[in-house]
Amino acid sequence: ITGNTATTTISGLASGDYMFTVTNSVGCISVASATATVNAIPVTLLLLANDNIGVVIDGAIGGIAYTNVLDNDTLNGNPIVASQVTTTFISSTNAGITLVGEDVVVTAGTANGSYELVYQICENTNLCNCKTAKVTVTVSSPTVFVIIANDNVGTSIDGTIGGTAYTNVLDNDTLNGNPVLASQVTTTFVSSTNSGITLSGVDVLVAAGTPTGSYTLIYQICENASLSNCDTAIVTIEVIQSPDCTLDIFNAISRDASPGINDFFYIKGIECYPNNTVEVYDRWGVKVFETNQYNNNDRRFNGDSDARATYSNSSGLPSGTYFYIIKIYDVDEKILIDKAGYLFIN
Repeated sequence: ITGNTATTTISGLASGDYMFTVTNSVGCISVASATATVNAIPVTLLLLANDNIGVVIDGAIGGIAYTNVLDNDTLNGNPIVASQVTTTFISSTNAGITLVGEDVVVTAGTANGSYELVYQICENTNLCNCKTAKVTVTVSSPTVFVIIANDNVGTSIDGTIGGTAYTNVLDNDTLNGNPVLASQVTTTFVSSTNSGITLSGVDVLVAAGTPTGSYTLIYQICENASLSNCDTAIVTIEVIQSPDCTLDIFNAISRDASPGINDFFYIKGIECYPNNTVEVYDRWGVKVFETNQYNNNDRRFNGDSDARATYSNSSGLPSGTYFYIIKIYDVDEKILIDKAGYLFIN
């Protein structure tokens, strides 16, 4: 290179290392020499960031308006991999619209409206190679239907064994005037006045061992299409103690005793088994009494014949020893209990 200025521009060199010396016009060579490194200019790949339109978000509860803004951006014609670029939030027309990673998020409480978020991507191997794009976000609360949860009264449950006090609490609830479908709402347990009273799905359960008493359970339903649209209702449950259903047969009738004491054939616990028959025979095998659904009340044996030919119904049966047969049947008319014994009338 020949020149007479202090600064000389060299161009056209390939990348690599070069050593140079300086020789003046009379042929003197500089004692010092230097090495220069020429770096290749990085190749700039074609980077494209494309605009996006997010899904409509209910501003009352917020949510993700767009998942992965890179999904339609390209680098040199190929889909971008997140590791190839640095993604940066630039601006938003509403402070509630933000970029989290590559997702556009709407904060709960954002007012209804149409907003834009601008983001930038820069190639990691060439941070001067950058592009920006925008995401349009619409925030709009959906149409709010009238949701009504109505109170219910459950069936009485024996606390000793527990059970289902109410099946499907939604059966009288409505959404915009129509019966609620389980798929339209989220049903949630709120509280109960006894820990043994719980909500399982849409059924109210009473746990075995729950004490006798009157309890309430509160549940909430929220419309799935608008989770801020909710209502609550109360289910009232009576937990009872079932009567003792052990049969105990009092085999004596005393017509001379004080009123209300041993004045009829008392079969303790028979009320638990309404599908029954009771028969009474005298010592000669003559049937003097017969009834079904014996209940110790209006269907009972008081020591009188039921108008059979052998005895007069008006005078009552004579004192003596009689024989009873008690049969209890199941729903298929099969005998569950078959008892027999002597009955004494005084």
